[in-house]
Amino acid sequence: MTGSGIERRRPYPGADVELSALTLTVGGGHRGGDTRETVQMLRRGRDAGVTTFDVVEAPDPALAEMLLARAFPDGDPAIVVLSHGSQATPGAVPARGPATRPLGARLSDLSPAAAGVAPSRRFRRLFEVEASEVVGGTVRSRAPGDAGGATGDAPLVVRCRSTDDVERAARRPPPWILSGPFSLLDRTVPTAATRLLGAGAFSWIARDPFSGGRLDASRFAVAPTAGPGAPPRTVRELEVEFEPVARFGFLARPRQRTLAQAALRFVLGSPWVATACVPAPSPERWAEIVGYASSPPLDEEERRRADAVAGPGHPLAPGGGGPR
Repeated sequence: MTGSGIERRRPYPGADVELSALTLTVGGGHRGGDTRETVQMLRRGRDAGVTTFDVVEAPDPALAEMLLARAFPDGDPAIVVLSHGSQATPGAVPARGPATRPLGARLSDLSPAAAGVAPSRRFRRLFEVEASEVVGGTVRSRAPGDAGGATGDAPLVVRCRSTDDVERAARRPPPWILSGPFSLLDRTVPTAATRLLGAGAFSWIARDPFSGGRLDASRFAVAPTAGPGAPPRTVRELEVEFEPVARFGFLARPRQRTLAQAALRFVLGSPWVATACVPAPSPERWAEIVGYASSPPLDEEERRRADAVAGPGHPLAPGGGGPR
């Protein structure tokens, strides 16, 4: 545990790298287009105990790499960057040669230097690939540009968007580091991983823990519309969308814990979750989101009720051990 209260977790037993329980997406926040403010946000996050940053979900991964380099020009061996390991992802470098080149060789092309970006060479990295690219494979990648040579070989993170993806990932030998949606409102894919692999056999990088902004209310911060040129959505449409959120209102405690904090506490309370990825919060919500650990954790009764509200088929209660 850091002094700020943000826990550090190992993505698998014996790993020589630790992830902060909270991961900030670079350039994916409320003012992601303002590079100066983003650099300040990255430094502020590091000061608060955040050591893991995500460029996979960044709107512009190449720009995100540049901003990391600008924020930490001397590098930082504690920082871990979740990076693209797929040529199908935005900002990736085209393959040099036939499309049939082995994935391991293509990963070496995806260094920030090859992309025309010059971030610090001292960041640790975990590469994320789509499940379809590693079916039946045992490919491992070496994070490029580690001046200290401390990163060494690191297992890939496999992005799982469906139950089928979990089945593909399960054909690879452990350790299994999986990535995908997980929130109070969306538990389908990690539930499949729990069923197929066992709760203590894998770690999960939780994406979208606020379920599209519904659990932290950012989705409702401005009046939404159905699309460009469409009229504002009706009150009834908003009620229908918000109804599943309202069912978890009991998790918020006045002056103690907001629903957004409860959402993070729920996700990070699962022992197999390595980190939760969130966009940078606005300055007025910084203490609430980055300081989520100051709120009380969910007790056993609250988690039981949350599971009951979610309905059958979601065996995600704490227990069963997990990688730390």
